[in-house]
Amino acid sequence: MTRKRFAVSFFCLGLALVSAPAYAQSANAGIASQLFDAGRDLMKKGDFVNACPKLAQSATLEPRLGTFGRLAECEEKIGHLAAARGHWNDAVDLAHAQKDDRAQHAEDELKRVDALVPRVLVTMTAPPANLSLSLDDVAIGAASIGVALPIDPGHHTITASAPDKTPWATSIETKADGATTSITIPPLTDSKPVVAPPPVVENSQPLPQAVQDPRPDPPTSRPLATVGVVTAIVGGAFIATGAVLGVVANSKASKSYDDGCSKNGMCPAGAAASEHDSARTFAGISTITFIGGGVLVAAGAVLFIVAPKKAQSSALLVGPAGIGGTW
Repeated sequence: MTRKRFAVSFFCLGLALVSAPAYAQSANAGIASQLFDAGRDLMKKGDFVNACPKLAQSATLEPRLGTFGRLAECEEKIGHLAAARGHWNDAVDLAHAQKDDRAQHAEDELKRVDALVPRVLVTMTAPPANLSLSLDDVAIGAASIGVALPIDPGHHTITASAPDKTPWATSIETKADGATTSITIPPLTDSKPVVAPPPVVENSQPLPQAVQDPRPDPPTSRPLATVGVVTAIVGGAFIATGAVLGVVANSKASKSYDDGCSKNGMCPAGAAASEHDSARTFAGISTITFIGGGVLVAAGAVLFIVAPKKAQSSALLVGPAGIGGTW
C-alpha cells in the first residue's frame, strides 16, 4: 500500500513539472498574440510610434517569423533602419531554423533594407587604456573600433574618453543611402590636473581701518624762521654794542669839554684834543654798529614772518587696526 501511494505521488509530481512550463508557454503565447494584434491594428491606422513597442514585446514573449517581419516593417516606417535590419535578420535566422517557406522573402527584405542602412566606421591608432566610446550616449566600447556599425539616418555624435585624458567628440549626418562614414579619432591629449583652490579661512578680526592718532603733532622744523631769529639776535647784539660805544663816546666828549675843548670842536693841544678825537671815533663806530644791528633785526623779522608756518610730514601712522593717514 505504501509503495502504491509513493508511485502515485511521484507520477503526480512529474506531471506537474511537465505541465508547468507548458502552461507558462501557453500563457506567453496568448499575451504575445494579443500584443501582435494590437500592434498590427495600430499600423493599419498609421500609428507606427505606438505600434512598434507592442510588436517588440510580442516578439520577446513568443519569437515568431511573422512578428519579426511586422516589427521590421514598423521600425522602417519611423526611420529606424538599423533596428529594421536587425529584425529582418532575426526573421531569416528563425525561418532557416524552422525550415519555413518564407525564408526567401525574409532574405530579400533583409537585402533591401541592408542597402539603405548607413554605417559609421570608427578608427583610432594606439587607443589608450580603458578607452570609452559612445554613439549618441550609447556605449559601444573600444571593441567597435574598425567595425562598420549600422546606424539610423540623421544626426549622430561620437565621443571618446579615457582616464587622465581630455574627452573628444565629433558629429556626423547620415542618410538612407547605405554609405559608410569613416571617423578617425586623434590621440587623446593629457588632461590638466584640477588644482583645488586654497581653503577660505574666516577671520574674525575687523578689516584694517584708518585711525586718527591721538598724539599731538610733533614739532616741525622751520629753517628759515630759525635763520630769522638768529639774524635778529645778532642784530640786537650789534645795537647793544652800538649803545655801549655811544655811552663811551659821550663820556670822552664830556671829558674833552672839561679839559678846554669847545662845542664846535676847537681843542687846545694836549690831552683834551686826544680825548675829543677818541670821542669822535667811538661815536662813529657806535653809529655804524647801531645801524647795522637795526638792519639785522629788521631782516631777521622779515625772515621769521615769511617762513612756512607748518611743514606736513609724509610718515604713515600704523596702528593696531591698520594703516592710517599722514601726520
